[in-house]
Amino acid sequence: LFRSISYFVRDFLLARGVTWFYFKILSAYRPECVVLSNDHMYYIKSLELVCDYYNINTIYVQHASVSYAFPELHFTYTFLDGKDAFDKYSSDGKNIPENVVLLGAVRYDALSKYRLGRVHEDRHCIGIAINQLDEKAIVNNLCNALLDKYPDTRIKIRTHPALKNTPLIIEEKSRIIYTCATDEPVVDFFDDIDALISNDSGIHFDAFIAGIPTIAYNLATDHYGDNYGYVKSGILKLASDFEEVAEFVDNKDMYAVDSKKLSVHDES
Repeated sequence: LFRSISYFVRDFLLARGVTWFYFKILSAYRPECVVLSNDHMYYIKSLELVCDYYNINTIYVQHASVSYAFPELHFTYTFLDGKDAFDKYSSDGKNIPENVVLLGAVRYDALSKYRLGRVHEDRHCIGIAINQLDEKAIVNNLCNALLDKYPDTRIKIRTHPALKNTPLIIEEKSRIIYTCATDEPVVDFFDDIDALISNDSGIHFDAFIAGIPTIAYNLATDHYGDNYGYVKSGILKLASDFEEVAEFVDNKDMYAVDSKKLSVHDES
């Protein structure tokens, strides 16, 4: 609890004000329905509660891969990508509402087309995707170790929108490229890299669809949660140390995802 509060103290403080704001807006306009694409951020949960108070219908449209840690669904209508998302939302005894539609995920169309048209040439660039739960010291050490071992390779760090201006202490700054999820489409990010390293993240699934070799590496001191189930299912390998990360970089073609294994998780 302390760690959650320390990471998100601003969110705890803002939650009451956001709820008051939604009361003011919805009481004035009284829409027939509200469409949401997130199910767990504090400002979304606040909006959901206020909609329920005013008997306003809520429609949830899944916007990315979901994990087993996501909360119960309480929307009037829910549109999910497929069975994988449905199973995660109903795991651990969570109740599933009646009005759930398995719609498919058209957002993966661009990634699928990219995989078919990708030019297979060495880009000499490793992608690392990070979010606000990753620890800067571990990310720094990983980047410095990779740059030291691979002197002809660059690193492209893709940050979560909440980390847009997070500084990293990296020795070879000339070989570091920064990008943010809000500034660059994931297809453009993938087109610059040969392989991807990330913690427990839904971006691994995007990499699977796009045909990018990807590996999980714990970038925090907490135990790797595998909340998306990719390691458990066998479509993603978890590197236990830097030696295994280096083995992945040296033999990334061996980490191509089997289409049969991927179909179990394919949410399109």
